[in-house]
Amino acid sequence: MAAGRRHTGRRMLFERLSDLWSAAAKRLAHLQMVFGAPFDFLSAPGELTHAERRTVLRHLAPLERLVRAVLLALARCEPLLKPARAPRPRRAAPASAAPSWPGPDSATWRGVRFRVLPLAPRPRSSARLRHGERAQVFDRYPLARRMEALARVIAAPERVIRRLAVMLRTQRDRVAVAIARVVRPNPRAPADLEAAATLLRLAPPADTS
Repeated sequence: MAAGRRHTGRRMLFERLSDLWSAAAKRLAHLQMVFGAPFDFLSAPGELTHAERRTVLRHLAPLERLVRAVLLALARCEPLLKPARAPRPRRAAPASAAPSWPGPDSATWRGVRFRVLPLAPRPRSSARLRHGERAQVFDRYPLARRMEALARVIAAPERVIRRLAVMLRTQRDRVAVAIARVVRPNPRAPADLEAAATLLRLAPPADTS
C-alpha cells in the first residue's frame, strides 16, 4: 500500500510539473511576442539601453528560474541512472565554418546552452556606475543567446534532465547550490515560479547510494 501511495504521489507530482512546463512554454511565446525571436531581438534597430535591458530581464529572468526549478524537480524524480560515458573529443571545426555574425536561424547558433547549475562568480568591477551614468548601452547578443537557450531546452528537455539526474550523484554540491537558489523565498516571484519551487522542495531526494 505504501508503494501504491508513492506511485500515486509521483504521478501527481509529474502532472503538476507538466502543467508548469506548459506554463513556461506559454511564457516563452509571450516573451517572443513582446521582444521578438532571438535574431529579431538581436537585429532590432537602435542600441539596447539600461532601461530596455531591465525590461527584458524582468520577463527573462523569472522564466529562466521557473525552467530551472522544473528541470531540477524532474531530475530528482528520475530513477537511478548509470554514469554517463565520457564524451568523445570533438574535432575542431575549420575557422571558415564559424560565421562572423549569428545567422537568422538562431537554432544554428553555436555554443548556446541553458545553464541550470551556477557558474563560479565573476569578480565585480571596482568601478561602480553613478546614478547619472545609467543611460549606457549594452550588447544585445548575450540576451538573445539566453532567449535561444530557453527555446531549445523547453523544446527538448530530456537530455538536460538525464544529465542533471546523474549530476545529483556525481556533483551533489553544485546541484545543491542550484536548488538552494531556486527555492529561496521571493515574495515578488510569479505564482507559477513559487509553485515550481514548492514542488522542487517536495520532490523525492535522489538515491545517491
